Amino acid sequence: VDFVVVGRHLESASQLWTSWGQAAAPTQADAQSARFSMTIPADVPLGIQAVRVLSPGGVSELQLFVIDDLAAALEGSGDGSVETPQPLNLPCAVDGRIEKLTRDVYRFEARAGERLSIEVLARRLGSPLDPALFLYRQDGRELAYADDTEGLSGDAQMCHTFDHDGTYVLEVRDIRYEGGDRHVYRLRIGDFPCVNVPFPMGVRRGERTRIDFAGLSVDDANPAWSHVPA
Repeated sequence: VDFVVVGRHLESASQLWTSWGQAAAPTQADAQSARFSMTIPADVPLGIQAVRVLSPGGVSELQLFVIDDLAAALEGSGDGSVETPQPLNLPCAVDGRIEKLTRDVYRFEARAGERLSIEVLARRLGSPLDPALFLYRQDGRELAYADDTEGLSGDAQMCHTFDHDGTYVLEVRDIRYEGGDRHVYRLRIGDFPCVNVPFPMGVRRGERTRIDFAGLSVDDANPAWSHVPA
């Protein structure tokens, strides 16, 4: 993967630090951008990770992003209307950005009895976007809605079981129709557990502790056991 970091004073960038222990030297750098290339090991845990840019003059703030097992696509250049949604092949993830007073609209096929999990990562990645999700039938009838799902810091998530084979439409927008260059998000659609909160919230070192979970589809998650070395 090529990481392209955009900002200021990047001409002296010397290294990309990662939260999973890898590092990379820049392959290109100028005052406003730096490019780093690396192969991420297959055993790096899925989920939110972080990078920093190191230079002789200091260290950047953490920048958060997602290591995923879903194939990724980019948001298209459609007009954001329900009549002309961007087609998606599921399962997939989409990296997008919301402009002010706009929305992003996608369509996909689903089968009768199929259950899909849909979530937006925005606040959890440091984006100012306050996302909401709206799921429609192709004829425009609203089937489901999600905003400020508990345990997700203001992000939105839903699980939906479809009654009929057909084409469905998904709308992503800021709940206040705000937007801009920093209002980025990662949309995920597929078959994955919507598990948001572990319990207990802490464990004692040197002991074996059972960890349970809360969320929209906790039936997908068995309890886990944690043993922290003394």
